[in-house]
Order: sequence, then C-alpha cells, then structure tokens
Amino acid sequence: MSEAGLLSLPMLAAMSVGGILSGALAARVSQKAQLVVSALLSTLACAAFALRQDS
Repeated sequence: MSEAGLLSLPMLAAMSVGGILSGALAARVSQKAQLVVSALLSTLACAAFALRQDS
C-alpha cells in the first residue's frame, strides 16, 4: 500500500461513517445543513492533506 493511500484512509473512513449516519440525521437536521457541514469538513480535510505534504 502506498503512502498516499494510507494518508487518505482516515478521510475515506470518515466519509463512509458519515454516509451511514446521514440517513438517521435527515429526520433531525435539514439536508442543506448536512451538505454545508460536509463540504466544510471535506475542505478542512483536503487542506490538512495538502499541508501535510513535504513537497
């Protein structure tokens, strides 16, 4: 397994868990709010991934 694959594994796990939980959250939280929060979290994860790179 490559280093890039290992670095992206936590983000993949978070997306999997978030996808499973989003159905249960739909009854309490609007879909728009879920999309906004997920977009912000994805942006933070991608920024952290980019900043972690050595080159």
